[in-house]
Amino acid sequence: MGVMHGGIDYVRDHLPAGGPVLDFSVNVSPLGMSPAAACAVIRSVSDCGKYPDPFCRSLREAIARSLGVAAGRVVCGNGAGDLIYRIVQLKRPRRALVTAPTFSDYEKALREVSCEVVCHELPKSDFLLDEQILSKINRGVQLVFLCSPNNPTGLTADNNLLALIARRCNERGVTLVIDECFNEFLDDPPAHSALPLLPEFGDMIILRAFTKIYAMAGLRLGYCVTGSARLAAAIADTGQAWPVSVLAQSAGIAALGDRAYLERVRGLVSAERARMKAEFTRLGIEVLGGQANFIFFRIGRGFDKKTFFDSLLRQRILIRRCDNFRGLDDSYYRSAILTPDENTLLLQAVVASASRLP
Repeated sequence: MGVMHGGIDYVRDHLPAGGPVLDFSVNVSPLGMSPAAACAVIRSVSDCGKYPDPFCRSLREAIARSLGVAAGRVVCGNGAGDLIYRIVQLKRPRRALVTAPTFSDYEKALREVSCEVVCHELPKSDFLLDEQILSKINRGVQLVFLCSPNNPTGLTADNNLLALIARRCNERGVTLVIDECFNEFLDDPPAHSALPLLPEFGDMIILRAFTKIYAMAGLRLGYCVTGSARLAAAIADTGQAWPVSVLAQSAGIAALGDRAYLERVRGLVSAERARMKAEFTRLGIEVLGGQANFIFFRIGRGFDKKTFFDSLLRQRILIRRCDNFRGLDDSYYRSAILTPDENTLLLQAVVASASRLP
């Protein structure tokens, strides 16, 4: 089965009988797919008898315009996960550096090429990336994966520190990959992006995805922006010839033009994130992070970590257990931000879980 992520399909065999489950375990837009993207999918169905553009020309140009970069430095893939594996297959590092806790597929992709994985554990006091990581970017390391906002903590890395890391990687010939798939949920996305660093570092890669912000998880669409056209071409030449479907390419182009949708999502997430953090804290839950569209928290007094998750599941509420993230145990959880009514149902379920304790 491999590493377990979020989603109802992963716990389907353990779901109690009853109605639908509210899924807080996956972090996509609470408003559902962008209406413009959904319409584009319907319009492009008749084109599905043809092969998709293997180079995603129109989509790459649309992404490039939205970011103010050259289209020759954009590579599209079947979700950001596809690009993670393609980058690793291209570079085939002997030794790589990741943080912990973070998205597990970095390490999984690295292990598949027999790479030695060095782990930099984030301090449990605040789970923030610190300068201690610089000492681990040595001559033996060939590739570094960072995630900002990080998954599962939802915390962004300091821009000055990212610049130091990028320079250290550049000095030592190390490829730096920064995963920004949750960036667009932030209140001020450009202020927390490493995109301004790219022109200075040719062997640097930034990952983004339509999966989260546009709720296109089922269509599978991600992209990366590289520091050089040479690197982008090498990534594009790795993997299958048609990585992005006709439907996904059409939906991506349409989504990029749906600015009104983007602003609605950010406004809702910002307001509900603040409310949920305050309510969790009021209930005695330790809120540890969450600057994007999810909250990272730890349960303690007043909650039984042996029964907490199952108690919510019995109430048709699914959150993300974090005990399969490196360095975390069964007291840590991640919960997505959904609509106000759905978030209120989660709060009620959490209260009910606490009230059953002796």
